[in-house]
Amino acid sequence: MVTAAGVIVSLVWALFIAVLLRRVRFYHLPGLGLGYTWIAFAAKLLGAAALWYIYTDYYSHRDSNDAFRYFDDARVIHGLWKENREYFWRFMLGYGLDDPALAAINEKLHCWTASYSYGLTYDGQTMIRLNVLMSFVSGGYYAVHTLLMCLLSFTGLVALYRTFFESLRCHPLVLFAACFLLPSVVFWSSGVLKEAPLFCVLGLFLLGFTRLMRSFSALRLVGVLVLLVFLFYLKEYVIIAFLPGLLFFLLYRLRISRWLGLLWVGTLAGCFMAATQAGYFFSGGNLLHVLAGKQAAFIAVASLADAGSLVSVPPVTDAWHYLLHHPQALALTYLRPFFWEADSVVTWAAALENLCYLLMLVAVVWRFRLPRREYRAFWLMCLSFVLILGGIIGTVVPILGATVRYRIVALPFLVVLCAACIRPWPWLTIAFAAWRGGQKPTAV
Repeated sequence: MVTAAGVIVSLVWALFIAVLLRRVRFYHLPGLGLGYTWIAFAAKLLGAAALWYIYTDYYSHRDSNDAFRYFDDARVIHGLWKENREYFWRFMLGYGLDDPALAAINEKLHCWTASYSYGLTYDGQTMIRLNVLMSFVSGGYYAVHTLLMCLLSFTGLVALYRTFFESLRCHPLVLFAACFLLPSVVFWSSGVLKEAPLFCVLGLFLLGFTRLMRSFSALRLVGVLVLLVFLFYLKEYVIIAFLPGLLFFLLYRLRISRWLGLLWVGTLAGCFMAATQAGYFFSGGNLLHVLAGKQAAFIAVASLADAGSLVSVPPVTDAWHYLLHHPQALALTYLRPFFWEADSVVTWAAALENLCYLLMLVAVVWRFRLPRREYRAFWLMCLSFVLILGGIIGTVVPILGATVRYRIVALPFLVVLCAACIRPWPWLTIAFAAWRGGQKPTAV
């Protein structure tokens, strides 16, 4: 329900964010003018409005609706600040939650506990706690939470843009499109969902990590480690997918080997072997066991909900079987749904977007070139992330509607990786040179 107080508080926060974007130099995109910052954030606001409309009119079951249930659970816990401060801190710090006295509160929470548990963390509680903290400055208005989430994801995307700008030789407009204009990224990262803080932490982490590799600083190292912990609690599979690439890039900077390709393959192979054998050292450490459990849980949930976009995925049985079906998993993640598989507004939009990715991959094959030598290590680090994350999602998630959402964290990397190894057409080179006034972009 829209109220006058809610509108006023939201406008105050919108004004504060506008001043922040104007005054803080971090948000000024290098190689582009300040106007592009406004365009990018305006796209976020449009995405937020579209997300709110679809989840209000098309998916209106609030208790099973990700766009609202984290917010609703946070309101319940935030209310304990005045009603029972001890219970509030129990939920925020995660201790004494099995107390029968909390049963009545737990019944009001829609997603505090997971229906299944495979792995090490449950990110739903992290999202609820984040919304609880926001409630202290939002007045409890959903619109303010949306604005704050847009700011979080925008901060991460700006950091990601700066990382690409400093570490790859791509035109600023290409990086701008990859980070701020991809439809599914704009849509899913602009609401009260896990993707907003995920992009924030991932972008800041990568920017800090790449700068740390170029110039060591104890303060920067502490910041990177803190962000790594946050990333683990937000989406553990994202950091798992990134770890082999990060390790490779670290070994490259330490000059372990002059053979870049061999070092990359060896690092990925070593990490895969370690992941499949980790179960012998700690419970839940076997990657294949975790993937098989999550896959079974997804299939069970999809069957109970009669999901219309359920597709067949090969079961995870052993390491060889997983690797053998990896190309199929990548195709499922990045190229599906096809047009004839779309059954909703979201999947129809995703099918159109997938057609653009397919054309982009065709352009890579047709106009392929290797990135410049000084950028190849970073390019390979990002490539490993795209391949590993795509394999995990395509193996675990048999629901096309969910795949469209879970893959978005990899899409800016996919676009930038392809753009970096496409040999430009002469007419594009002339147009870009004219736009830049004959100047090459430089990192700042």
